[in-house]
Amino acid sequence: MIEKFYSGEIDLIISQLDLLRDAPDDIVCKFAFKGKMYLMLPKGHPLCGRKSLSLSDMTNLHIASLKHNIFMPAVNLLREWFRANHYDVSIYSDESITNLNTLQTYVVAKNAVGLVTWNALETTIDNRYVELVAVEEHYPGHDFYIAYRKKNEEKLKPFLECI
Repeated sequence: MIEKFYSGEIDLIISQLDLLRDAPDDIVCKFAFKGKMYLMLPKGHPLCGRKSLSLSDMTNLHIASLKHNIFMPAVNLLREWFRANHYDVSIYSDESITNLNTLQTYVVAKNAVGLVTWNALETTIDNRYVELVAVEEHYPGHDFYIAYRKKNEEKLKPFLECI
């Protein structure tokens, strides 16, 4: 996707800043929104019932993630941050985890913990079997930015004013 943006096929992209760090001078990059991360927990997990979690609450967890996820760069940043800060957290992807339904099935069947990186996904979760608990602490990949070419600013102005 980023290649299509740089080649001019796409006028606008939303991404983590790290992906846009080496952008050409004709690219404008502005803060867009803060992302939200949740842990998907099987009912009865010790972290269930908590209003929110911190990154340190994730220590010693093995966390399943979707195999292909548009927020995978944020997941990779988080994985690297845990490693660099000596947190014993592993985030892995299983070939069978391709969407939220298969992640939920995996979490319940394996009594595992899942990673959900977008708050709009709450509505697709079956609360009879799993619970989502927000990670409220700022984390790597948390901030999302909008990038566009300076020459397109006037054309994108109505959209940009909404952000």
